[in-house]
Amino acid sequence: MGFWSAAFFMGSFFGVFWGLFMWLFLWSRQDMPFWLALAPAAFAGVLFGLCMAVYFRYLARKHKLPSWAAYANSP
Repeated sequence: MGFWSAAFFMGSFFGVFWGLFMWLFLWSRQDMPFWLALAPAAFAGVLFGLCMAVYFRYLARKHKLPSWAAYANSP
């Protein structure tokens, strides 16, 4: 998986589930409208996705793993 696809995949799942969790257990009790909770959830998702993509890239370089394209082109 490439850098941006990993960032999008990880960030979108984290942002959705973290945002729902926070709204259900905290923000709804503080009378925060649901639409207002979208901004912090989106920001958290973007930040988490980028951090995880950087971490995965670091691990791949540390362990000298080839890209997925190299696996697809191998016999």
